[in-house]
Amino acid sequence: MSERKLPSIPPSDSIISSLEIGGVLGFAIPLESGQFKVVMFSLTGGLKATGRALELSPAGRKDDGKGLRAYTL
Repeated sequence: MSERKLPSIPPSDSIISSLEIGGVLGFAIPLESGQFKVVMFSLTGGLKATGRALELSPAGRKDDGKGLRAYTL
């Protein structure tokens, strides 16, 4: 099975300040048909969720990192 890679953005100062300001983040993705797929995300609560995700990341965990887990952000 091939390794699945997910795109991510490291939490830089500009990303953190954007999350603090809030608002909406949108992307327009061009399709082969010439149309665009538009997706929009609310940044409300983004800073809190980012902090929680960092706590739950392998670098932030205090256990051995093995086994299944279910988390609520």
